[in-house]
Amino acid sequence: MLAVGEGAFLLLIVAYLENHHVPVAETGSVMAFLSIVEGVTCLLTGFLFRGKYAREAIALSLLVQGSGALILAGQPTGAWVWLGAGVNGAGMGTVSVALYAATLERRPPTIPLGLAIGLYTAGIAAGNGLGATLCGIVTDRYGFGLTFALSASAIMVMALAALTLSRQARAAVVAQSQDVPAALKSAPAHGGVWVLAVISAFTLAGINTAFDTLFPIYGLRAGMTMTVIGSLAGLKGFLAAVVRPFSGAILARANTLRLNNWSLAGLAGTTMLVPLLGLSAAFTALVGSMGFMFGASRVISATLLLEGQDNSRLTSRRISFYNTALDVGAIVGPWAGGWVAWWVGLPSALAIVPGGLLGIYLAALWVLPRLARHRHSVGYTRI
Repeated sequence: MLAVGEGAFLLLIVAYLENHHVPVAETGSVMAFLSIVEGVTCLLTGFLFRGKYAREAIALSLLVQGSGALILAGQPTGAWVWLGAGVNGAGMGTVSVALYAATLERRPPTIPLGLAIGLYTAGIAAGNGLGATLCGIVTDRYGFGLTFALSASAIMVMALAALTLSRQARAAVVAQSQDVPAALKSAPAHGGVWVLAVISAFTLAGINTAFDTLFPIYGLRAGMTMTVIGSLAGLKGFLAAVVRPFSGAILARANTLRLNNWSLAGLAGTTMLVPLLGLSAAFTALVGSMGFMFGASRVISATLLLEGQDNSRLTSRRISFYNTALDVGAIVGPWAGGWVAWWVGLPSALAIVPGGLLGIYLAALWVLPRLARHRHSVGYTRI
């Protein structure tokens, strides 16, 4: 339900700015600003949140997050748009850590970590897909004001549900041991696979948000209606939701790191094909493939982050680092996409930005094992 409101909001704000003829570089900057605020509050929450008063923290952050969408329901311009984006990001930064940690720590002991992450993130993807679809239909018929108001309502109503959350965590986050390369598996926690998982979060978020920012502009300039744009965004979200529980189940019997590499490469590759296909019939299939790849990568990288540890405080911190990396990627993706599109055009930006972000991940994949082998004898504080 939360993702329905937020999924609608993130698509709406881009289309709203394009409808007001805001330059694409400025639109990307607004979305980057939203993610900057979200990232700061996410990091602070990771260090300050200890599981106590979880339901109060979640409820309050939901009210703040919904207020950002409510500001834009008045269809303002200028500084009010930046304020609405910032307020929304501030609430989302807190709830993304607190709700995620509360869910994993309260899951039934019989549910493996990978499956729990798959189910949780599937709910997010399905909500984003439904929110994007509904916002396109409602906006075409009734305008941006009502759709922003409905987005705010979907977010804020969940504050009531959050108050029913139990105060007692029923299960620790215990992960299954996975088959990972020996150089990384033997490395200290500070330089191990969880660092690569954080870099994966940055990469997949950067690619995904670059596409999510540029695609509505690309579609509107090509003559698509908001209904069509919302439906395609919804298809991407729904297919991400479908694949996530299966990704979690497969992880119990597969090499997590290898799957992570392939899913990230697939996400970047499918995004880079968008300019080549244009708006042909194959475009729908391509958007669906992006949903599959993003859905799988989100589960796999999050599992890579948490496997092999069972400390609640460590869980919150790692989730905070991971979500902050998602936010940093969501800053870089729209910002870079907007400016590259400004200088060389939308089609080129859809190819250049994902390729560059994938290059960063591949560099980390090459460097981290070598650092681990070189420094394995040095002790590190487990973060």
